[in-house]
Amino acid sequence: MRQVILNILGIVAEIIMIVSISCSLLVYPWWMAVVTTILIIFFCCILECSRQKHEDSFYFVDESRFRLFLLSLTGVTEGSARALAAGIAVLLTFSGNDKERTFVLACIFAFCLFLGTGLLRRGFYKYGMRPLRWSYFRLSFPLGLMFSSGVHIATELDFLAVASLKNLAGYFFLDLSPRPTIQQMSDLAFKIRHTIDALIADVSGNLLGQIYAPFVAILVSINILIGFVLAAYVAIILEVVLFFEGGRR
Repeated sequence: MRQVILNILGIVAEIIMIVSISCSLLVYPWWMAVVTTILIIFFCCILECSRQKHEDSFYFVDESRFRLFLLSLTGVTEGSARALAAGIAVLLTFSGNDKERTFVLACIFAFCLFLGTGLLRRGFYKYGMRPLRWSYFRLSFPLGLMFSSGVHIATELDFLAVASLKNLAGYFFLDLSPRPTIQQMSDLAFKIRHTIDALIADVSGNLLGQIYAPFVAILVSINILIGFVLAAYVAIILEVVLFFEGGRR
């Protein structure tokens, strides 16, 4: 009975955190960009130091005086680039004046977050996967692919509109103020990259066939960068859920 209650608490905590994170991205994209960047840098400091203990013999034949420096430098560089990409991805995706667009994207993010947390939790109990390490090192690309697929499906279902080149030009010359705000620039950036994704899909359809066009558009989309953001929050949510369920090792 006690374990059942703990499992229920874990599920409730998971849902609350997913909704809270998604709503925060929708309402406070700037703050969430900063929080996400700091969070990934924090994970980098913890996990890169831990990984270095197992990589000396993999990268170096003999002991080198500079091996710790080189490994630290590459780890910090990689982590900083990951954190910067995640922060920029949050701003480009969730900031802007088009609330309908950001709401749809937040819903897709919440679904990917829920699915990623569920899959990794199953992997923890069945295969002993360590949530923080798997999420940080291995799941960024799959989660980004999942989000990019969700955006593509939402576009096909007309939940997200694709602006034509004519509409883009009209927005740029007529609707954009002489001194555009960050929100306006974010809307413009999303329209441009969303239109580019659609053009890539059309070109791929002509070259490779319509069957392969969606896959190419999903793979080359900048939406995959959201995988860094998803991976960070999947790790946090799962650590909290496992704490409630009593399954943390």
